[in-house]
Amino acid sequence: KKYSLMRVCVLFLAGGAIGNLIDRVFRGELFHGYVVDMIYVEIINFPVFNIADSFITVGFAVLIFSILFVYKEKDFDIIFKKKSADSIEESENIEETNENTADENAENKEADANAGNEEKSETDNVEEIIDESKEEKNSEETEKAESDDNKEET
Repeated sequence: KKYSLMRVCVLFLAGGAIGNLIDRVFRGELFHGYVVDMIYVEIINFPVFNIADSFITVGFAVLIFSILFVYKEKDFDIIFKKKSADSIEESENIEETNENTADENAENKEADANAGNEEKSETDNVEEIIDESKEEKNSEETEKAESDDNKEET
């Protein structure tokens, strides 16, 4: 239903082209024939034309009008990319979701950065305590080893 105007335009263009092709094939030798023009508008001294020419002209004019004023860009995405309307709506929803999650991620990163500054000080403190306890253990072990060495010597 949505593309019925486009279908009518294509039918008009195809009908006019086939009409002129039939005239050329059956009037004279194969493809060396001629098209019979029979309509003359004397009032404006317009060139003589036939029904097939009218179909082509009207089909093309309505097609251009519909492209400019009736159909939108996503309608042409469906036609030329051969996607269904459902898949385009799904891709639009996915894009919106991606944009929303990107915004949320940016907000989360900012919040993490702010919270990270506070957490860094806490984690730095914990790391310092761990390092100190490791140093104490190492110094105790070395003292034990030295005292064991001294005992063995004596």
